[in-house]
Amino acid sequence: MGWLFGRHRKSQAEKTLEELQRQPTTAGRFDLPESEPLASPPDPVGPSVTPDDSSAPSVGTEFAMRIDNKFSITGRGLVLTGTIDSGSVRVGQQVKILRQQYGPTAPATVLAIESFRKARDTARAGEEIGLLVRGLSRDDVNAGDRIVG
Repeated sequence: MGWLFGRHRKSQAEKTLEELQRQPTTAGRFDLPESEPLASPPDPVGPSVTPDDSSAPSVGTEFAMRIDNKFSITGRGLVLTGTIDSGSVRVGQQVKILRQQYGPTAPATVLAIESFRKARDTARAGEEIGLLVRGLSRDDVNAGDRIVG
């Protein structure tokens, strides 16, 4: 188990290794019957998810977001917050508001995108964001309306 006054004493593991190395080998051959598989296939875990699953946010479709809240910033514009349901949005993109009662509004332009106090150029489905838009007033939008683009 270590050194003894400058002379090395072999551990039990070293002795066993030397003994195994002295025995003749079969050059990598295994004595397993051919009918017995080496491993069984894994059991499926949980339900399989299909692309048609409507609970998952979809990416690559038209941008859509339900408005949770609205804030007016003097000199900047209107900030609309919510979670993106589908698609993606980028700075400079034209969007419309689909109001619950009065139909769509005039197009608005996305000036900035923010997520958790970080400025972003784009945002995708499933992300919580705030959109700074130009061309809308606070009275044009209500919580529950949808932004599409």
